Amino acid sequence: MKKQIKTFLALLCVFACILSLAVPALAAGYSYQGKQGQTLLLQSPSDITVISEEGYYLNTINTPLNGTQDISLKFTMSSGMNNFSEKTFLSVNLPQITVCDTYGGTVVANPTYVSGSSDGIELVIPANTLTDGSYVLVFGKDIQANKAEKTLGQDIVFQFTVSADAAVPTEPAEPEEPAAVDCPYTDVSPDCAAAVMAMVEKGYLTAESDTLLGAARPVTRGEFLSLLGRCRNINAGKYTASSYQDVENADPAMPYIEWATAKGIVKGYGDGLFGASDLLTREQAACILHAYAVVFEADNQNASTSIGSFADSKQVSSWAKDAVKWAVAAGALTADDANQLNPGAQVSREEMAALVYAAAGVK
Repeated sequence: MKKQIKTFLALLCVFACILSLAVPALAAGYSYQGKQGQTLLLQSPSDITVISEEGYYLNTINTPLNGTQDISLKFTMSSGMNNFSEKTFLSVNLPQITVCDTYGGTVVANPTYVSGSSDGIELVIPANTLTDGSYVLVFGKDIQANKAEKTLGQDIVFQFTVSADAAVPTEPAEPEEPAAVDCPYTDVSPDCAAAVMAMVEKGYLTAESDTLLGAARPVTRGEFLSLLGRCRNINAGKYTASSYQDVENADPAMPYIEWATAKGIVKGYGDGLFGASDLLTREQAACILHAYAVVFEADNQNASTSIGSFADSKQVSSWAKDAVKWAVAAGALTADDANQLNPGAQVSREEMAALVYAAAGVK
């Protein structure tokens, strides 16, 4: 009995240690904030820790800002801003964005408007407006979307410090051109070559010949889940029987479909049907990958961005919008040269490799 008690106490200690480590990580989990139909995300400055959400949102900008330079504030508003109205923003919202000495205290600065669109808004606090010290940036609770009833619902407050010694942000360096990938398949585009070769070299994807991948061939729901499961190195032998009427036990995709179903990554059509041989669309792939990211608690599982700037954003199905926003933010879905996401387009083999590689990686 004493041994059991000691074991129980030891487990409690371990659990307490884990919890103590987890709490700060959760506290730092900054994302969109708002409770009345409108939400806001401060993109820059970006080093933000959430302190409290009770009564009003309280956050801390961890990196000191240099007051001798213009301080740029960039943020997005998630609801009702697809048709951004500069007039509404300037007349209704901008007066509610202030810099104060303390929350509820004296207003010491009013940021000026630089630019705005459905994809983001930029304000600036001019150089030398703020002296060294502590301040709060306040977004008022009545800031609205294009519909007056959609507001933040609570003040959103960011504590920050100003110091002339703070590092001045520099423009990011131009990204280096990625090294060319040695890809023997003549039908694979350069953009997909790295993902394809990573999959082929691991044995997750099989080429049609020494020189052809079959890159343009559309893939099915079953094929997509098969690749996802192989990248996860699942034990396919664990799944011996299909739970769907239209998926036979001998179907090579069956174990992967069962795995994905058990994990909650996919659902069937209902009535015992799955549609393993149905061709997959880009927005369907986004839904699968988003569910995968949530199930396996990927670092980017909460990523999201506006898709209003894409030429065909209204063609995204309502059931897929959140997943497509995630996929764009995660870098899995990209637009074509016409700035279109093509949500209903069929996914090809090379696109499948690129999507899975970007969102799920290769183990």
